Amino acid sequence: MEFVRLQEEVIKTIQARQDSDFEHHAKDILDHGQRLKKLEGRESDNPTKKQKDRREILRGLLVINGGKMFACDARKRIGLDEASFSRLVAKMGDTLEVRKSNVNKRKNLLILRSEKG
Repeated sequence: MEFVRLQEEVIKTIQARQDSDFEHHAKDILDHGQRLKKLEGRESDNPTKKQKDRREILRGLLVINGGKMFACDARKRIGLDEASFSRLVAKMGDTLEVRKSNVNKRKNLLILRSEKG
């Protein structure tokens, strides 16, 4: 009889520990989700000065070249790695159009969209 009572106490202790762990993990998941949401919002809403400068540099390069330029040439002129340049082009989606070249389908052509006032 004593053994059964001890087993029930152990079971209650384990259940309490599991409930406590569950609450702790649920709070951690919520905290991580909130931090991630803040970080994502911060990046997209407020571009840094460096990001703004790079956008202006790319826009200026396209204007100088008649509104069209190969992406690989623009990337080399700005001095960015491929991933950073790809993110820059993606952020400028409203002012840029990306097409495959008619001559060489492996090259992307950046085209400056005309601003509508």
